[in-house]
Amino acid sequence: MVSGLRFTRPRRAAFLAALAAIPLLLPASLAAQTPAPAGVAAIATLPTFADLADRLIDAVVNISVERTVTLGTPDAPVPENFRGLFDDNGNPIQQVQGVGSGFVVDAAGIIVTNNHVIADADQIFAIFHDGSRLAATLVGTDPLNDIAVLRVAPPRPLVAVAFGSSEEVRVGDWVMAIGNPFGLGGTVTAGILSARGRDLGAGPFDNFLQTDTAINQGNSGGPLFNLQGEVIGINTAIFSDTGANAGVAFAVPSETASRIVAQILEFGQARRGQIGINIQDVTPGIAEAFGIAAARGALVSEVHRGTAAEAAGMRAGDIILSFNGRQVNAMRDLPRFVAETDVGTTVPVLVLREGVEQSLMVAVVEVEGNAPPVAIAGEATPRPVPFPEMTAEVLGFTLAPITPALRSEFEIAPSVTGGLVVTAVASSSLAAERGFQPGDVILRVGTAADQPPLATVAEIDARLVEELEAGRTVALLFVALPDGRTRFEWVRLEP
Repeated sequence: MVSGLRFTRPRRAAFLAALAAIPLLLPASLAAQTPAPAGVAAIATLPTFADLADRLIDAVVNISVERTVTLGTPDAPVPENFRGLFDDNGNPIQQVQGVGSGFVVDAAGIIVTNNHVIADADQIFAIFHDGSRLAATLVGTDPLNDIAVLRVAPPRPLVAVAFGSSEEVRVGDWVMAIGNPFGLGGTVTAGILSARGRDLGAGPFDNFLQTDTAINQGNSGGPLFNLQGEVIGINTAIFSDTGANAGVAFAVPSETASRIVAQILEFGQARRGQIGINIQDVTPGIAEAFGIAAARGALVSEVHRGTAAEAAGMRAGDIILSFNGRQVNAMRDLPRFVAETDVGTTVPVLVLREGVEQSLMVAVVEVEGNAPPVAIAGEATPRPVPFPEMTAEVLGFTLAPITPALRSEFEIAPSVTGGLVVTAVASSSLAAERGFQPGDVILRVGTAADQPPLATVAEIDARLVEELEAGRTVALLFVALPDGRTRFEWVRLEP
């Protein structure tokens, strides 16, 4: 009997009658042996994961790490006998252990896990399902995608698994995880793929798979399998207030992971490309300012000098609609597309420039270190403020031409030439709500890249009136930050 449930006889009879009408959900192996009672609908079956788990579990390892952490500054000199408990600066230290998961991708001893599992580790060990334990060395990491590759020296070939296609798995498909939750190694859980393309704000390449498979602390770095036994994701994060499974977990897709692992094995680090631009979101306000119907693509806010983008003729104000044949639906798509393109190739880039689509050929060159391939320019969250007329002062700006004194006061970079310096922003104004700060420099109004920088306050007022008279409800401002970076911002021209 189920605790907490109580039935009177009539209710119990009604419950059992209703239950008989529900199709049974049984594992496939049991359903094949169980005949359906008369009058019961056809039996729906669930897969059994036992054979799959048996085949794969030896390829999954527990990752054990040892780290030295500093506890604080001592209040007194350290006695000689206790030197081993303190670092070179006299700060007390402690050895701590961490756990995670990983999986073998090469029988010779190559293991994949998360970067955050082994970060700052003094020692790393791989513990196999049979209890054997091997010291691991770090081959390389990619912090931006949270991937690390380890190497062990096994006495005999290991059981290895292969990457499958995360693009082919569909939302609703069964998936299975094996890992080391809470240090409980060899734990098998199953669920479905809940969603794809999740952006967690963890980095420029966020494109996580989401699953309701039970994933907990210690599962990080472990594999997410499809029913063919292929790795379609690396379990990386959970959404939980308690740190325990809440039915929402995230994995790095295998399409990303397999490429990064191959690069680390060949080069010792991830090798990704860049084209030399800064970008920002095409918001509804930006789209309206450009006169386009839908907010899509990535807006180029700056083209760096001497880069492949400049050589290809790309301009600030271009909206990138596709990159190498892949549609850029949102700004966050572009850094991933560039990073996934082989270094040294030249690819077509479709841009929207002053209302006309143009195709450019852009070379992809290698980015240094772990910098993202495309920098992202920030944008404030809009909240329109009504106003009765159109001048910079009404918008909330106090502006002045650049002078040596203002350049020094606001530490404006020498690369910013011309334009009007924002010397003050009225509180509760539209300018304030759009995120403008003193020291910003408004270079021009509108989308025309050949427009000379603004020189007087009268010029910006006249340009705002021209935008309004042209029937536009918003105006686009091209703005330089004090450090020289540029971005586009929009302002509404009528309540």
